Amino acid sequence: MKNKLFGIFVCILLIITVLPASGTVYIKESQLRTKLIIDGPTLEKVGVPYNYTIYLIDPENDTLWLRINYDGEWTPWIGPYPSYEKLIASITWPACGVYTIQAEAKCNDSYYYASLKVRIVDGNILYVGGDGPGNYSRIQDAIDNATDGDTVFVYNGTYGLTQYIDIYKSINLIGESKINTIINGSHISVNVSEVLISGFTLQNYSGIQINNIGNITITDNIINNYLTGINILFFSNNNTITNNTFFNFGLTLWGYNNLIYNNTVNGKPLVYLESASDKIIDYAGQVILIDCTNVTIDNLELSIVDIGIQLYECTNCYVKSNVLSSNAIGVFFINSTSNTISSNIFLNNWIGLLFIFGENNNISGNHFENDLLNVVLQSSNNNLFSKNNFIFNRTYLLYRVRKNIFSIDSDNKWKGNYWNRARLLPVLIWGNRLIKIIFRSIPWLDVDWNPAQEPYDI
Repeated sequence: MKNKLFGIFVCILLIITVLPASGTVYIKESQLRTKLIIDGPTLEKVGVPYNYTIYLIDPENDTLWLRINYDGEWTPWIGPYPSYEKLIASITWPACGVYTIQAEAKCNDSYYYASLKVRIVDGNILYVGGDGPGNYSRIQDAIDNATDGDTVFVYNGTYGLTQYIDIYKSINLIGESKINTIINGSHISVNVSEVLISGFTLQNYSGIQINNIGNITITDNIINNYLTGINILFFSNNNTITNNTFFNFGLTLWGYNNLIYNNTVNGKPLVYLESASDKIIDYAGQVILIDCTNVTIDNLELSIVDIGIQLYECTNCYVKSNVLSSNAIGVFFINSTSNTISSNIFLNNWIGLLFIFGENNNISGNHFENDLLNVVLQSSNNNLFSKNNFIFNRTYLLYRVRKNIFSIDSDNKWKGNYWNRARLLPVLIWGNRLIKIIFRSIPWLDVDWNPAQEPYDI
């Protein structure tokens, strides 16, 4: 093969050069059918040239042609190259960001494709794990010694148990591999803006909490927990949550203008809509609606997630014919009015249905069974509960809890519900009301005057 050099100048600041490399090419047996491999650094600094190796493989020893794409434009086809040829691409990246090197090879009438994602950063890179000189053994130690704009890179391994990870500097926290870089039992608290977290598995009660700040990016992680996932607290806006995989929990969100896409919960999409209307959602692992109108959530099976369905400042939406089981909260309404919740089954949740500042909602024809608390109402008034089944086979000694309904500063209407057994007398739903004049709470009760004598068929 000719020992030739070719260069492509697509951007004055981004130059790539590809040339044959000398020496023997060693290929694993498992890669013999791969045809095309790209190998090289995946985390490096801006403005510095780095070499990437492209392997062309054909077990039948046919010749191959090659083209590459690193900035949105494909190079012309070059070649032909013999099988097992090794080429070196030298790239200088012009700015911070995530780039993808793509390569395509053709052999006779067949085409083969490979890609490599590369993250380019500014500032210093501090290393955790591995065997390099000066590497840290604890993630927190590296963060403590970083400055704004630095990157903490964590090699494959298991970290945590005794580590609490406090991110109080604007840094990138990047794992070598999201499958093999594991944070085990350590909570990550983010307390400053301009932070990136990517490339980890978080497990055994490890989660990420964003504390009332914005401009945080959490991408390409696996979060496998029973008590925590990603929690974006009040007034945390303009965050990006993408390409994360949640198991046994999910996302809790309080805020606006967040970019959330390509996430899954228990193998199904996490559906996030903001300021949307006239939509139907019939397939999801978790649903979050922010400032939405006339959205229907229908026929979902949601289980083992923190909040199955969350509606924040939504109106005229419909939650119907869903099964919500073994969640922390089945359905959560926050400052939402005039919505309809009907024909759903709530089973074995910590809280079946939770309202905070919810008014004029219609809750009818639902079945609640064995939730720790079937319904919780906080500062929520004039909601109508009618023809629901409330089954509570367990006994819990909670403050002012009657019939598994927990009512705080709320006044609502209850009509014809079934309360675990036939009842001849009206059912009292105890709670309390805040008397603002004296700033004290007093006992309060709502009444279901005509409870059903047998459960409804739902």
